[in-house]
Amino acid sequence: MDFLLKFGGAELYLQTESADRADVVAVIGPAATARLAAAARALPRRVPTAKNYLARRLCASGLTKRQIARKLHVSDVTVRRYLDPDAPRRQPPRQPDLFGEQD
Repeated sequence: MDFLLKFGGAELYLQTESADRADVVAVIGPAATARLAAAARALPRRVPTAKNYLARRLCASGLTKRQIARKLHVSDVTVRRYLDPDAPRRQPPRQPDLFGEQD
């Protein structure tokens, strides 16, 4: 969870032989950093934010919705939506049919 909070949304460059002073090593340790660097070619360059997942984990650890919102830099309304299993998931707007027939 600390890894996602620190690096989520950012591009992550991993050297195959990571230096001990690297930020990633401080968060996940040298062995995990080496495994991540070995698998990095198959992974996207940008670390996902995973805010839905983080909100659920932070809630399970006892944080309030307000505390979660501050930690994830979102509104409390967004946190409530993340935590509500029945909330409709936002779908991207559909592209209008530019070349279809008009009524």
